[in-house]
Amino acid sequence: MMPRADSARILRLRPIWSHLELGYPIERPDLLDRTKIFADIHRRSSFALDSRVVPIIDVTPVREQVQTLYASISQDAGGAGLFSACELANGPFNTVICRPHVIVVQNIGVASKPQLEIRTHEALGGAPTAVNGANVDGRRGTPGPAGQAQLRASASAGNAVSDPRIVLPNGPQIIGPDDGFLEDIVIAPGEDLVVVDSTANENLEISVIWTEEPFIKGTRP
Repeated sequence: MMPRADSARILRLRPIWSHLELGYPIERPDLLDRTKIFADIHRRSSFALDSRVVPIIDVTPVREQVQTLYASISQDAGGAGLFSACELANGPFNTVICRPHVIVVQNIGVASKPQLEIRTHEALGGAPTAVNGANVDGRRGTPGPAGQAQLRASASAGNAVSDPRIVLPNGPQIIGPDDGFLEDIVIAPGEDLVVVDSTANENLEISVIWTEEPFIKGTRP
């Protein structure tokens, strides 16, 4: 249904559209910002100030269209000189990108600072253990193992922190959307998001909620 001519939405459009003498053809002017996004184009598209708008195609799926998964993994203290680390691992032959939304860091020493790093896949030393994710949305099938990425954990001297990294405050952490930086992290195939305990010989446990979406070269961040 077209909005009333005196509605706030239409009044805001008048300075832009009135001189075109085309009336007010847009029923959802609030969607105009989304049509400005350039991404992969799979068919001919156009955008013109006319009586109709044919938007450029944005192939980036919205949250409701992608698979959301969760999993937890823990690593016991390995001994002197061995650093516990857990990671969200996206193997080089996977066909998805992973976006972490919540990371819970537990069982970390009071004086330890968890560190976040993006490393090349097979980032952990030693003999890592692994768990698969499970669907958050039961409508996508059984809650059993799903998705392509895994959580992995190990204790090794090779897990020691390195740069560049994000250093978090001491102790347990819940990192979520309100923290501001997770939404910018994208784990492409062949990359791992690693959580490292800054102190050797400590227990470490993480729980992660993440989404997986098809990997298409050129997909916007």
